[in-house]
This record gives sequence, C-alpha cells and structure tokens, in this order.
Amino acid sequence: MALTKVTYAMIDGASVNVTDFGAVGNGTANDTAAIQAAIDSLTSGGTVYFPKGTYTVTGLRIDGTAGNRSNITLCGEGDSSLIQIAASNTANVIKSLSGSGFLIRSLKIRGALGRGVQPLRGPTKGFWTPSTAYVIGDTVEVSSADTQTTTVSPNNLVYVCTGNNTSSATFLADKATYWALSNNPNFNTVDISYETRNGIYLSGATNSAIEECTIVDCVYAGINVGTGPVQPGNATPGSSYIRVQNNYIDNCDNGVAGGEQTYVTYVGNNIKSCVNFGIVIDDPNSFGCVVSSNTVTGCGSHGIYFYGPDYSTITGNTVSFCTNVGILVIQASVSSPISGNAVSNCQQGIRLYNNSKATITGNTCRANSQYGISAELLSEVSITGNECNGNTLDGINLLTVSAFAINSNSCSFNQGSGISINSCSEGTVVGGVLLNNNNSGSPSATGAGVYINNSTSIVVSGIRAYDARAGGAKTQKYGVYSTGTSDGVILSGNIFDGNGTAAFSLAGTANKVSPQFGNMTAASNPASFSATNIVTYVQPDGTVIYLPARNGPW
Repeated sequence: MALTKVTYAMIDGASVNVTDFGAVGNGTANDTAAIQAAIDSLTSGGTVYFPKGTYTVTGLRIDGTAGNRSNITLCGEGDSSLIQIAASNTANVIKSLSGSGFLIRSLKIRGALGRGVQPLRGPTKGFWTPSTAYVIGDTVEVSSADTQTTTVSPNNLVYVCTGNNTSSATFLADKATYWALSNNPNFNTVDISYETRNGIYLSGATNSAIEECTIVDCVYAGINVGTGPVQPGNATPGSSYIRVQNNYIDNCDNGVAGGEQTYVTYVGNNIKSCVNFGIVIDDPNSFGCVVSSNTVTGCGSHGIYFYGPDYSTITGNTVSFCTNVGILVIQASVSSPISGNAVSNCQQGIRLYNNSKATITGNTCRANSQYGISAELLSEVSITGNECNGNTLDGINLLTVSAFAINSNSCSFNQGSGISINSCSEGTVVGGVLLNNNNSGSPSATGAGVYINNSTSIVVSGIRAYDARAGGAKTQKYGVYSTGTSDGVILSGNIFDGNGTAAFSLAGTANKVSPQFGNMTAASNPASFSATNIVTYVQPDGTVIYLPARNGPW
C-alpha cells in the first residue's frame, strides 16, 4: 500500500543534553523535572539527548508540558540510555496528546510491570453491543441487570465469551449459551483506561516515528498508538501517519496496542513474551495501517489482532508460539490482505471472522494446534498459494462462507482434511496439492483431500489429492468427500491417485463429474484395461464406473 509521504523529526537544529538541565541518570534520583525542562526549552523543535545512564521519571510529555511542542526528537545511546517509570507509578513513561514531527530513537524504555504495578484486565470489547461478532475469550461489560449499557459503573458486570457468535438483540438472549461471568475482580472495581501504564503513548500525534528502541516491562503496552480499546468516555483523538520500526519489545502486557489510527506502519519490530497480544489494532474507525516484517513470539493470546480496520495490510510477519491465533482479523468490511506471513505453533495460524472482501495469499501455516487457515462468516474471500502443512486439524477450514476461491494451495500431513468446507456456497477449489491428510486417522474417519459438509455449488478442478503412504497406512480416505446436505458439487480434471478408500464420494443427486484420474490398482481394474489407463466415476449411489483414459479419439 502506498502511503502519503511523511516527514519525521531529524537530529539537527537545536540540541540539548538532559544533564545540562540537572538530570542525574543514576537510577534513583527523580529526573522528571530536568528532562521536561529540556523538552520545553525547544520552542521551535530540536533534539533532546540522553547520555548513558538510568533516568527515573514519573512521566514525560514529548509535546511539552502545555502540549504545544512539535518536531521534538528524543535520542540516546541504545540500551545504555534507560528511561524508567518510577516503581509503583501508573503513568506513561513518555506520552503525547498533540503535536507532530516527533521521533523517539535509540532509547531503552522500562515500565513498572512487576515493580509495584500489575495489569488491570479491562473488557477487551468494552460495552456489549448487539449485532457484533464475538469470539471465544472476548470480554464485555454490561449493566448489573445483564442489559446493554454505555455507562461506566462499579456495579457493572463483565462476561467472557465462551462460544463464537454474532450477538442477538439482547444480552440476556445470548447469556446462557455464549457467556460466563468473569471472576476477575478488577473488572467490577475500576474503570480501565488504556491512556496510562504504557511505555510510549502517542495520541493526537501525527507524522512521527518510534524506532530502534528497547521497551520492556510495561503494564499495558510497550507502545500505544491511538486510543486503545477504551470506554467511550475515555476516547481520545487517535493518531495518524506514525511509523513504529525496528523496536524490541519484551515482557509487556501487550507489545504494540492502539485504537483509532490511520496510516500507521509497524515494520521490523521484534515482540516477544507479551502477556496478551503482540500487535493489536482495536477500533473499526482505523484504516490504512501496515503491519509488515515483524517477529512476534510467545504471546499469551493472539500474535497480531485486527478488530475492524479497513484498507490495511498484514504482510511478511513471522508469528510463533502464541496461545491463541497467530493472525486474527475480525469484523472488517473491507478486510486487510494477509500475505507472505509464516505462522507456526499457535492455536490457529490465520483466522478471519465476520469479514468481507478478504484475501489470504502466500502464507505458510504449520504445526498449529487447530487449523492452518480458518475463515468463518465471510463473503468474497480468496485463499491462494498458501502452505498449510502439519496442523492438528484441517489445513484450511471454511465455515459459513460464500463466494470463495481456494486456489493453488498446498495442504499436506494435516491431521484433519486438507481443505474442509462447511455450510458454504458458491465456491471453487482450483489447483494445489493435498497430500497425506487425516494424518492420524482422526478426527474424521472419512478424512479427505477436500471435505465438503452441508455445502452447495462447489467446483473442484485441477487439484491433486492423494495419499502416498503404503497399503493400510493410507488415512486420506478420499480425494473429495461430500456429506450431509451437500449437493451441486462439480468435479473436473482432478488427479485422485492412491487414496485409502476411493477417488471421491459425493452426497446429493445434482453433482456433475467429468473424467478424473482415478486411484484404482491393477487387481481391481477390469481385466481388459491396463492399470495406468483407467479413470473412474463414482455415482451418487456408490456405483463405480471404469472407463479407459485416452487423449485422442476412440
């Protein structure tokens, strides 16, 4: 995505040293006033330099005490220049609420996590609203009477989502099936505001950058751009044209977080061991964001989480060992293209939920404990050129998806099916290799290259779905298997050789089958045909018809 050119503050012009204003940098003295005076002295912008030392503060404003500074650079000597929030302090280490042209570079930032301040886990989706998509683990706030509210109150209740759903008109209707009362005492006693407890908090700022910093031990986020997922009464203007690049973020509640933001770029960051999310953009008013070439490892929830931003991209990231989904995008009307990412050892590799116009291209999703790629409640989705191998369930799983195209994917050695299509319609599966799936022989006794359940108008063409294992070890039973209310399946020009049971088996009566290259052995072929020149048709009643395969006229 081409972004508008952004001019960032540079290390030139006026330059001041914090020690000239009385900063000590010995780790115990409170250097807040001295450093803030250095920032405030740059009335026309400039650079504030931090020599080696440990600077303890109770919160700095890069936009000046009065919020009237711009074009300020804070820079140091890398990890040797440490700015830390005082123990037990809940302020941000560095923040802005206005201004532009800021640059924070080559500093180490330390929050108060584990030094007298612990995370206060707020509702991840704020107030409950009807007709909103929720996934397992989302938390919402309702009134003490279990009804919708927009008012913060210590008597409110917070529920955790126990089953994926799109909420009905009233909370009470969903409560018994999809929600359980949270036992987190923080929910009911405090109004959680995400404007505090961050390493760096940029709100109301534009044309700014944070680069080559080390940020650790932050109670909410290492970097918070925009509002955060706050109650409406806490909402702030958000930020635009921000670059977050080549930072190292470790042991924060969230690595990078933010609510409303536009044209913000996150590139080349290394984020690890975060309690909650690695990178989260959590506001449907956000758009034009880029998350590219980041490494996210070992997060307690999702690695990269988009809630609602449109016209954004997620590309070239490496995500691994996250407890929930590696890359999750939900409720985007124009979904973010997801391309060239490598996701492994998460619960699911890539998941899209309740989106439209989605593209998932050229990703590698391996060794995840559920699906490689999962798409639910979508329309107009394209899944092309991905590798989904060695996942515990299906390589690619679709549920309630319409107008989809699954093209040229490699789905092999998954313990479920290569591609699973459930309650879907009007889709195509074209090209690709589906090898040795249903690897453990479970969970589906009819594990297939393509498994189609309760779905209609599905075209499968030009794929190769086979099991290369010997004899009884063939657990990929079919090239294509449809069941339930499935009908209107069209098979054309596929190669189904060596599956454990048959080339294909189709439910329904309105299917169309053109020649497939079958998986018969010599012993089971009619005597008059050679084993290498047989194609088969399996009729809806299970009858197998054998025909010789020829390239020319009969």
